[in-house]
Amino acid sequence: MTSEQIDQLGQSVSNELPTLIGDLAPRIREAAAAVLEETQEKENAKPTLNITIGVSVNLATNPPAYIIKAGVSVKHTVSTELVLDDPNQPELPEMEKSVVSKRGKKALHELQQMAKAGKLKITTK
Repeated sequence: MTSEQIDQLGQSVSNELPTLIGDLAPRIREAAAAVLEETQEKENAKPTLNITIGVSVNLATNPPAYIIKAGVSVKHTVSTELVLDDPNQPELPEMEKSVVSKRGKKALHELQQMAKAGKLKITTK
């Protein structure tokens, strides 16, 4: 690509971005509301919304053609910490009840409710 084409690409992206964001505005509002609702009762929650802007340039065409995309998403992550067995550690007697934190029980209950309502799909690979 020439310097002029790169400059033109930058100007085109700059010109088109407000329209793309405007077209995406209803989805941005929906996603923001969902994030805030989900995180309002959680400790140390950091409500985050991701708006991505992407530009693809097809160098097989002359002059190069490009596509500008915008998207919005809500990232849902969970984590757990696992500790590997220590071969030098003697086995401890088994506990009769499982130990699950209050926060873990609440999260599990929420997932079960979402699954019952058909709002959660779990797949395994």
